[in-house]
Amino acid sequence: MRIPRVNPIAPNATIVEIGLHKLYFSYQTCVGYEGPHGKIRSESNYSRTTSKHMSAMGCLNFQPMKEQLMSTFITDALKEDEE
Repeated sequence: MRIPRVNPIAPNATIVEIGLHKLYFSYQTCVGYEGPHGKIRSESNYSRTTSKHMSAMGCLNFQPMKEQLMSTFITDALKEDEE
């Protein structure tokens, strides 16, 4: 298990790094992932503020994915890294 590294980008916009994986958060919502398995973001329509957070963090142009599928994708990627 790796210790997560928290990188605040702006108020309420944070990137959490766990090994080679980066999780992008706006407020308490994970809106993107970057790692060995690719770069994805939720395809949900977010508020103007969350869209600004995603742009500031650099994940706005990641491959869009349905939120439920994105959650499974991230969970599987992190599990794989633990093995």
